[in-house]
Amino acid sequence: MEMRPIHNVLVAGGTGNIGPSIIQALVAANYTVSVLTRRVFISESLFGRTVRVIQTDYSLESLAPAVSGQDAVVSTLGLGAEKSQTNLLIAAAKSWSSNTRGVQRFIPSEFGIPNLDLRENPELARVLQPRIQFRHKMKDIVTKNPQLTYSGVFTRLWFDWCIKVGLLGFHLDTKSATIIDSGNETFKACDLATAGEAVAAILRKPTETANQYITISSHETTQNKILEELERYTGSDWTVMHRSGRELYAQAWESIQSGHNGWPAMLQAYFFMDRDVEKVPMDNQGSLDGNKLLGIGFCDLHTTITKLYT
Repeated sequence: MEMRPIHNVLVAGGTGNIGPSIIQALVAANYTVSVLTRRVFISESLFGRTVRVIQTDYSLESLAPAVSGQDAVVSTLGLGAEKSQTNLLIAAAKSWSSNTRGVQRFIPSEFGIPNLDLRENPELARVLQPRIQFRHKMKDIVTKNPQLTYSGVFTRLWFDWCIKVGLLGFHLDTKSATIIDSGNETFKACDLATAGEAVAAILRKPTETANQYITISSHETTQNKILEELERYTGSDWTVMHRSGRELYAQAWESIQSGHNGWPAMLQAYFFMDRDVEKVPMDNQGSLDGNKLLGIGFCDLHTTITKLYT
C-alpha cells in the first residue's frame, strides 16, 4: 500500500544521548520537528529555532494533543521508560479516531543490539526483555490499528559515543586499551550522526520501510584496527591489556544477576570475543540491511577518530 509523504515528526527523549543527532538529521532533511520533554523550563534554542518544544508528563491526556497533526513519532526514551513509550504508542494509534490524518509511522526506542532472535544468547535476551516485550506489544497494536505502521532501527554499538566513554575498550585520556581475546574479531557499529541520517531516510521511504526492522552501520572494523588508528593519530604507543572474552562475559552476567551494572562488560565481550571461542556469529537477524535500502555508506575510520580529538 502506497503511503502518504511524511512531513511532521514528533521526537520523544530529545535530550538523551541519541536524540539530538536524530533531531539534527530531521531538521537538516527539512522535516517539521517537535520535541517532547518532561522539563518544565527548557529553551527552544537547545534544538534550534525551528523546533517546537512540547512539555508532557507522558500521560495519555497530555500526549493526545502532542501527537495531533503529526505524521510520525520517534521514541528515543531509555530503558526503564517502557510505560511512557507505551502511552506514546497508544496515543499515536488513537490519533486516527479523532483525526482523519493521524500518526502513520512509529519508530520505537531500539537503536542498539539486533534482538529479533536471541535464542542463542539467553543472557542478552534477559537484559533486553523490556525491548522485546514492547516490540510484541507494538506489533499487536499496529495489527489492530493498520493505519499506524512501525519501523525499528538497530545500530548495534554507537561507535563514536562508545569510544568517548570507553565502552569499546579504549581510554583516550590515559592512552590505554583493553583488547578482548585476539582483538581481530570483526564487528559493526554506527555513529550517532549516521543513526540520525537513517531515521530521516526511513521516513522518506514510508512504503518500503513499513512494519520492518532495519539495521544500519557506519563502521565494520576490529579492536586492533581501532588501536592502530589511535596510535597513528596520537603518535605514541598505547598501554594494552588483554582479557578473555569468555571470562568477561561470565563475570558480566554474574554482576547483572547480583543487581550490579555488568552491561558495559557484557557488551564488550559480546561484540569483541573471538567467534571460535564462544559466540554465535552476529547478523541482522531478519532485519533489513539499512545501508543498502537507504543508500547510506560507511564512514572512514580515520575521519571518525580525527573528529573525536577536535
